[in-house]
Amino acid sequence: MTANRCPLKADGEVTNSAYHLHLEDGLRVVRRYFLMASIMLLFLLYAVEIAFACGAETLVFVPSEAGGTTGIAVKVVAPESCRYLDGCPVVVHVVGGWGGTGIGGTSVDLCEEGFVDIRFNFPGSGEGETKSGGTYDTRGPNCLEALRDVVLFALGQKADSQGRYLKDLVSLPVLATNVGLAAYSNGGNAAISVLGLYGEQLSSVAWLLNWESPVGDGMPDVEAGGWHSETNPMVNPAYNPDDGSWDLSTLRYDANLLLFYTDSENPTGGRLFGGLYFDINGNGVVDYGTDYVLYPIVLAETTGVHAYYSERVTSYAWSHGVYPSSVPAHITTVAQAREFWRYRNGERWLATVAGSISKLRFMVLASEKDHVQSAPDHPHILIQYQ
Repeated sequence: MTANRCPLKADGEVTNSAYHLHLEDGLRVVRRYFLMASIMLLFLLYAVEIAFACGAETLVFVPSEAGGTTGIAVKVVAPESCRYLDGCPVVVHVVGGWGGTGIGGTSVDLCEEGFVDIRFNFPGSGEGETKSGGTYDTRGPNCLEALRDVVLFALGQKADSQGRYLKDLVSLPVLATNVGLAAYSNGGNAAISVLGLYGEQLSSVAWLLNWESPVGDGMPDVEAGGWHSETNPMVNPAYNPDDGSWDLSTLRYDANLLLFYTDSENPTGGRLFGGLYFDINGNGVVDYGTDYVLYPIVLAETTGVHAYYSERVTSYAWSHGVYPSSVPAHITTVAQAREFWRYRNGERWLATVAGSISKLRFMVLASEKDHVQSAPDHPHILIQYQ
C-alpha cells in the first residue's frame, strides 16, 4: 500500500500547509514554462525579423500597347523569405509626383517585410536599359493603361515579353490572392483611377494603400494651400477649412502672370503669360504674399501648350467672365479641363471602385502635417474617407 502524497487530517482533508506547498510548486512550474515560452517567442520574432530581407532583382518588360514594341520596364524584387507561411504577398509601387520614373526604389522596401516588390517606369520614362517604350502623357490614359498591365502581371494574369509569369521569376510561393498597390502622394490618384477605369479586369486586386495622396478637385495643383510656396499665404483665403467651402468671388485673371513649363524644345523651362489668382485685397493687381496665385499643371502637348486649372476654377472663370474676350491659346476650356482631370483626379473614380471591387481593402495614411498640402482640415484625405 502506497502512502498519500498529500498529508491528510483524520477526516481525509488536505492540510492547509500541504495545500499551499503544492500550490506554490505549481505556480513555480507555470512561471518557469511562461518564461521559457516568452524567450522562445522573442527569439522567433527576432528570427522572423532577420529573415525578412530583399533578395534577387529581375528586370523584365511587360507587353502593353502604351509601351509600344519595347513594353513597360518592370523591376521585380523578391524577398529572401515570405511574410506568411503559405507564400509572399505582392505589392505594386506607384510613384508620386508628376514624373514617370518609378524604378530605382521608393522610401519603402516592402521586400524587407516579406513582400514581392514590383516597381515600374511609366511609358517613355526611365533611362538606359530601364527605359519603357511608348510616350509619357503625364499620368494620362497611356500611363493608366501601362499601370493596368503591370498590375495584371503582378496578379499572375499576364506574362512578360519572354512569356514568363511572376511565379516563374520568384522561387518562393507567390500569393496571387494578396496583390495590392502602394501609392505615394500623387501616385494615389493614378492608383484609384486605374482601378476605376479598369475595375472589371482588376477585380482581383486585394488592397490599396495611399500615402498622403492629393485626391480631389484642386488638390493635385495645391489650390487650397501648400507648405512649399514662397509667395502664397499658407492657406488659400478663398478656402474655408471649417466647412470645406470655397468663395470664388475674388478669382481674377492677370495677363502678365508668368507660368513655366518644360518640353523637349525648352528643357530648362518655357514661359507663358496669363493666369488666374485670387485677388484677396481687391486692388486688381497681383500682390504676392497677400493674394493667392494659382499654379496650374502646364503641359506641352501635340496640340500645343495648355495650362490646366481645377474643374471648379475653370468652370467659374468661364461662367463668370473672369477671362478676357481674347484668351491666350494655353487657357483650357471646361471640356478640356474635365477630360484632363478624368485620368488624374482619383475622386472621379472612388464610387466606381467601391462598386466594381467591393472586397477591396483601402487604407489611407496621413500625417498631422502633410508633405505638401497645408489646409488644416486635410481635404484631400477627407475626400478619400467620405
